[in-house]
Amino acid sequence: AIFLRFMVELLRYRDTHFIATASSHDSKLAAKAFELIHQHCREKLTLNELGKIFGCSPEYAGRFFKRLTGVTFSDYLIRYRVDLACGRLENSTKSISEIAAELGYFDNAYFDKCFRKIMGISPLEYRRISAKK
Repeated sequence: AIFLRFMVELLRYRDTHFIATASSHDSKLAAKAFELIHQHCREKLTLNELGKIFGCSPEYAGRFFKRLTGVTFSDYLIRYRVDLACGRLENSTKSISEIAAELGYFDNAYFDKCFRKIMGISPLEYRRISAKK
């Protein structure tokens, strides 16, 4: 009975230790993913690059990123770019197409679509509203 109790406790310790290690590892991978996005958001980023960081296939990297963050890699990237665009629209006199290009959008219609998806209004409307504040 003592031996059985010892084995159960040993298994509990192993599982707890594994979970703690996995969480630490997951947080390190998430930090690398965010660093990739934040430093290279102006470039074309794909799950291939994320897979290289995670050391796995692009498909697995996408599932892993969603599990960590609750959103897909592309949705996070779009939200991050739109957030940067909002700051530039508020604090810059550059044209919307210049701002879009700075953030990796070379198709103004696609930039407008992504911006509307996140903010609910066009970049031009956002600029007008923020100018009135």
